[in-house]
Amino acid sequence: MQQLDNAVNYFNLHVYSKLETVNCCVAGGAVRDYFSIGYPTSDIDIFFPSETDYLVADTKFTAKNYPVLSDTDSAKMFKVDKQKIHLIKKHYYQTPEEIIADFDFTVCCAVVTREKVVHHESFFIDLARKHLQINNPKYPLNVLKRMQKFIQRGYWMCNGSMLILAKALATVNFDDKNENQLAFYSDGSPRFIKFD
Repeated sequence: MQQLDNAVNYFNLHVYSKLETVNCCVAGGAVRDYFSIGYPTSDIDIFFPSETDYLVADTKFTAKNYPVLSDTDSAKMFKVDKQKIHLIKKHYYQTPEEIIADFDFTVCCAVVTREKVVHHESFFIDLARKHLQINNPKYPLNVLKRMQKFIQRGYWMCNGSMLILAKALATVNFDDKNENQLAFYSDGSPRFIKFD
């Protein structure tokens, strides 16, 4: 399909060319944006199969003197030309399917490799309908927080997904400070420790 080939060409030109031969893939919001409006509006998340691959990418970007915008235990963000690129270092995945299985909403469940696009079976339908369907509620507080962001952008959630989220929220131990701590990103926005 031409649209899938175009996406591969786009990310090869704008991302993979800067990473050269590093083993990685682009996934999440940037891919969602590409298929909904034709280009990423959010930062581009790069996932790696191992810490070694992450370190090679980090070394390449550092050697090219790309400015570091943030560096946390989860990711390191560089400004590459005019684009923010997140090198994800908290989670490593061997296949695009593993990445997709870990994402919260199906509208984020797409990965562009150097050769192809891999996506959840309902990715394109849910994206076209702006339907927030739960894929994996592993971090329910974060899913709830992200749901608000998507709703502000015109997305909606069906009753079935709301029930899945409600059941996942019921498993959270709100009294355990090790499990449910509020912290803040460098820009001041809040995040939940253990759920983000």
